[in-house]
This record gives sequence, structure tokens and C-alpha cells, in this order.
Amino acid sequence: MANLSNINNILRTSSTGVGINCDAEFSLDIEKASANAILSLNSNGGSGAEYLLYSGTSGEFVINKRYVGDRLTISSGGDATFTGNIATAADKRISVGTWDNSAFTGGNAYGFSVTSSLPLLHLTESDQTNKKGYVGLTGGSMYVGGLISNLYLQSGASGTTALTIDSSQNATFAGDVQAAGLYVGSTNTSFDF
Repeated sequence: MANLSNINNILRTSSTGVGINCDAEFSLDIEKASANAILSLNSNGGSGAEYLLYSGTSGEFVINKRYVGDRLTISSGGDATFTGNIATAADKRISVGTWDNSAFTGGNAYGFSVTSSLPLLHLTESDQTNKKGYVGLTGGSMYVGGLISNLYLQSGASGTTALTIDSSQNATFAGDVQAAGLYVGSTNTSFDF
């Protein structure tokens, strides 16, 4: 077998690896001046497709399904943008920061976790004008709310509404309300029924 090297100074081989437009620092190095450096992977059998991996001139890394579009873009700052859904197998975790579920179960739990000085889950309903909801923590207190019409707390197998809080902060309970004491008004007058 012949050794290939220095073909018009484009393909360069060494004991380290193969370099395209550069000397090899790794097993395979591709360098492109003033343009995206692109690697194509193509399976043309069955339902195969061609995917492109490239390093862009703005510092981004992209996985692209050719003739369809970008699937994953990682910016030069490290932000990742997916064009499709993100799924995990059952009993896996998505975590921002260190996973800690000690306040809930004290043991193993799975789902979504945010550790931050101001952790927040923010929801925006795309087909409604300015309707946003959140669950967050600040100053040791938990907040649930947002720019919403109503807040519903539901329970039971069919998700029956147990409590409705409307935009005027009126609360409507669907069932009985039990309390050790009931105080009405700003003078904290107690009533027994």
C-alpha cells in the first residue's frame, strides 16, 4: 500500500494522523481558511441520510441534515439550540447545576432540576398574547403565578380542578375547606362555625 502525503499540500499524513489543509494534531484534522470546515457523513442505504458536521466562521459548531436544515447548533459561547424535541429515557434527569431533590423525596428522583441563586421555570404560551407563567424561588420563598387568566390546582385521576384563583385573586374551592382556625378581615377576628 502506498503512503499518501502532501498532495498539493492539501492531504498531509503523519504518525499523529491525517490533516486536510493542515498538519495533523489529532487522528483527523480539517482546516478551511475563510469558510466553514465541513465533514460529510452519508449513509445512502435504506432510510439513510447525509449529515454535515461543521465548524462555522462565527465560531459555532453545527450538525446539519443536508437539504433539510440544522439539527443542533452550539454557539461560540456554548449555548446549544436544538431544532427538534429533546427526549430522555425513563428515570433520567435534566439538570441545570447540581441535582438535588432532598426537599422532595430525600432519595432518588428523576425529572428536571435547576440550581441557581434565582431558579425559575418560565412558560410562555405561543398562541396567546402575553400569557406567561412561572414557578420560582427567591429569598427562601416559592412563587407560582404569572401573567395569566386563572391558576388551577387539579387532582384526581381525571385532573379535576380543586382550586381556582382568578386574575382578581378570588379563590374558588371545588370541595370542602378545613382549617384549624378561620380569620376574617384585617382585624384577625376569629369565627367558629
